[in-house]
Formats: sequence, C-alpha cells, structure tokens
Amino acid sequence: MTEKESIKQKAIDLRNRLGGTIFIFPAEAENPYSEYAMAAYVGGGKWKICPGTGEIQDVCGGLAGAIQESAAMGVHIDYNRDVRIITYPAQMNAPSVIMRRLRDNPGHYTTGK
Repeated sequence: MTEKESIKQKAIDLRNRLGGTIFIFPAEAENPYSEYAMAAYVGGGKWKICPGTGEIQDVCGGLAGAIQESAAMGVHIDYNRDVRIITYPAQMNAPSVIMRRLRDNPGHYTTGK
C-alpha cells in the first residue's frame, strides 16, 4: 500500500467514526516527529490526499488558506462540521513548543484514540 493509499484509508476510517470532510493527522501515529497529512473528501467517493505536508502549524495555516479560497469560490466550509484535526499521544508528548501549549490547554485538541 502506498503512502497516499494508507492516508486515504485512515481518513475514510476517521470519516466513518467522526464525520467531517477534511482530516489532518500525523502520517505516522507512533512517530513523535511525524509530519501531518491532510485528506479532504470532495464527494462522489473522491479524495484529495496531501501526505507529509509539514508540522501542525504549517498544515493548519494551509487549511485556513483553503477555507478562505473556498469561500471566495462560493463553497462554504464550516470548521466545526467539516474539519477534524487528530493528534496522537506520541505527538502530544513530543518536545515541541506547539504541542506543549496544546497539552497545557486541555480541550483544544482531539486525540486519535
């Protein structure tokens, strides 16, 4: 299975369990330094897969831009309804300032378990 296929399968599982259409999650759940992948369900059984797009802040910045661009094209993305950002314990416990801030503010993230 290729990296893109693996990411797509994970996104399908997340969609089935959590709902939503846009998924951001570590490409490697057990790797504390894993880059984050993004997968978007675009309808009709089709997905847009972006493997290894960077650290959480980079991917979320890209997501914010995509939401703005979609709005400019008349497509509304509701963050609470459509977006799921998943972080696993390996990343939450990594020596990262961003993750330490998330860890110290419970309720601002969703774990993948």
